[in-house]
Amino acid sequence: MDKLIKKVDRVSTIEEAIQLQDCGVEIISISISGDPKFNDNRVITEEAAIEIRKMLKTSKSVAEILIENNWNKTIDLIEKIGIDYVQPLGNQIPHRDFRKELYKKGIGIIYSNIEASYDDDPSWILSSFVNEDNLNSSYYQIDLLGNMENSWEFFKEECPKYPEELQIHDINELAKQYPLLITLDYSPDNILEIINLMPNIKGITMVLGDDSLRNDIHYFKYSEVLNILDKLSIPNLGD
Repeated sequence: MDKLIKKVDRVSTIEEAIQLQDCGVEIISISISGDPKFNDNRVITEEAAIEIRKMLKTSKSVAEILIENNWNKTIDLIEKIGIDYVQPLGNQIPHRDFRKELYKKGIGIIYSNIEASYDDDPSWILSSFVNEDNLNSSYYQIDLLGNMENSWEFFKEECPKYPEELQIHDINELAKQYPLLITLDYSPDNILEIINLMPNIKGITMVLGDDSLRNDIHYFKYSEVLNILDKLSIPNLGD
């Protein structure tokens, strides 16, 4: 597989951003608009976003933001911060003209908040994007089996007993067609197995959260992310 991309969402301080960059995280995402899934302090101001962006030297930057109807205002904010990617809040597919404008400016879009359950037909997972053109998509970020406890073990051990359910090979096949970033219940114990069994994915995403209002999504404490990144710091990973 190509070099594994590591992405961390909802980074909220300069200190976190610098440490994650030093740990080899390729994409660092900040939240400018409030996410209704969380009740914490990880939404930051425009000024804080600019300061974090200034500190990034090797990591690319993403802003998770609500795309307003007056999207020219959003474009102005994006340019002011100087980010590499836009991540629309929720499952927004921005207006075609907005997407074209970002493309002209060399800013990609990461489509996130895509959730896949064990009983989903793989053709459904990205079905909302099929009929859209000029998506300017850099990545599609999928939370796999967030509604299942021990989701990776369930995916690996239980789903194969029921061929009609979503399978690991379905994700690998989907990843041949689309650039996927995957979220699962990562831990130092399972992360290497996961990336070895899903060689076609572009990378992994870990969403920082201190207090989620939902129990059917994956999110991580900052210390957990550091432990997982430490496990991934073996030489030549993904080369």
